[in-house]
Amino acid sequence: MKRNQDVTVEQNALALPSRTKVKLKMCNLRLHSSGVFSNVYRGTIVEPEPRREIALKKTWPVKADEHRNIELILLLALSREKHKNIVQVIYTFQTISDRKDKRVSFFLCY
Repeated sequence: MKRNQDVTVEQNALALPSRTKVKLKMCNLRLHSSGVFSNVYRGTIVEPEPRREIALKKTWPVKADEHRNIELILLLALSREKHKNIVQVIYTFQTISDRKDKRVSFFLCY
């Protein structure tokens, strides 16, 4: 039986801030924290190189913000400043849940 650590997940995404399309491969994904507006997972990104530890934040935005994701705008603005205490947003992607809700995910490098 495979555990989550043994499973490699592939996902199409956009590299930020360039918005170029990339295919992500990640493994060792496990729930780190959950909340009302999002869940955060820890894992390892295998591709594109370099291999590194990441945080994957999966959010379910409010319907009113459907076309303009305020959180992404804020995180990108913070990412412009290179600082040891500020995480960097490196990729984003959207998925549709089983309940037909839009999910927005952010890859954060720490």
